[in-house]
Amino acid sequence: MAASDRAALVRATSDPAEWLTAGARNAPHRMLLRTPEGRALDYARAREVCDRLAAALVRCGVGPGDRVAVRMEKSPEAVLIYLACLQLGAVFVPINPASTPHELDYLLRDSAARLAVVSPHEHARLAPLAQRAGVARLETLGAAGEGTLLGSARDGDAGAPQGHARGARDLRFGRLAAPGFGAEVCGAAQVFSAGRLPFSLGHELPHV
Repeated sequence: MAASDRAALVRATSDPAEWLTAGARNAPHRMLLRTPEGRALDYARAREVCDRLAAALVRCGVGPGDRVAVRMEKSPEAVLIYLACLQLGAVFVPINPASTPHELDYLLRDSAARLAVVSPHEHARLAPLAQRAGVARLETLGAAGEGTLLGSARDGDAGAPQGHARGARDLRFGRLAAPGFGAEVCGAAQVFSAGRLPFSLGHELPHV
């Protein structure tokens, strides 16, 4: 194996965003995930959706270091928006869909989220809370890809947005067990973790 190929393999195994890109390039039609409902995504389709999500985040004003709070049900999109945040160098803020309004308010304020993404059916109820918490923008994304977030990336996208070159200080290595997401991603997890919380989130970031 050439040195350049070995270097690419190392990057792909330590960074989930690179891992997805490598999979889409080398085995585009290999199955990446399948839901209990029978929905399936191969690497190529997952890369396409991830790029659309990243483009949508850019259109919402998200850049390197910005916090993106996500409160949505278990779905492939819940995993792919995390990878889209990594691709941009943004910080993913996972919020349990079962969290109370008080908990959500605390996390939005504590993380200083620039963008919050919630399920479409929760938009009307959570919009006033997000506004009071100082969130600049609220978008929606459902388990089937419906909502305003991907709608903002349907027209005028000129391909995948440029990723942010992430250094060692940007990445928190460990194992991500996002609350309510039912998904585990090994490698570089650039995830916001609040300090002293007045309540239990029901999740952890165990180190390996």
